[in-house]
Amino acid sequence: MISSQTPSRRALVSGPLLLAGALAACATAPAASQSSSESALVDDFLDAYRAMDVNAMLGFLAEDVYFEDPTFHLRANNHEEMRQIIEPASRIFSDVTITPFNRILAPPWVIVQQRLGGSMRRDDGEVRRIDVQGASMFEVRAGRIASWYDYYDVLAYRRQVGAAPSAG
Repeated sequence: MISSQTPSRRALVSGPLLLAGALAACATAPAASQSSSESALVDDFLDAYRAMDVNAMLGFLAEDVYFEDPTFHLRANNHEEMRQIIEPASRIFSDVTITPFNRILAPPWVIVQQRLGGSMRRDDGEVRRIDVQGASMFEVRAGRIASWYDYYDVLAYRRQVGAAPSAG
C-alpha cells in the first residue's frame, strides 16, 4: 500500500545528508592535491554565487552540467538551462551570504553543509531576508563542476518569504 502521508521535514533534510555520509564512507583516501583543488574550485564557485555573477558561476560549470534543486523544483542539463535559472535569480536575490559549516571531501565529490542568506524580492515587490540551512553536493571532473545538487530547508524558506504559515 502506498502511503498518502508526506515525508517529514526531518526526512527531507536527512535523506541527502545520509547520501553524503555514504559517499564519504565509501571514498578512498584522496590525494591531498586532488581534494584541495576540488575544494578550492567549489570555494571559488561559492564566491561567484555570493556576488551573483552569472558569467563567473557558469565559468565553473561543465558545459553539460547537471543541476537539481528539489527545494525550488529546479533542474538543468547544460549551460543554457543553468543560465535560465541563474539570471532570473540574480535579479531577485541580493546581499547573498553563504556560510559553510561542514565539508566532506570524497573525490570527485565535495559536499558542503551551509547557511544561505540574503534578501529575496517577492513577486509583489516586498523584500524579505532569508536564512536557511542546507547542503550542496558538487561533483568535480576535469576542473569543472559536472553535477550540482542543492537541498535546503524548504519549510523555513517558505515561512521566511511569507509563503507558509508561521511556526507555532
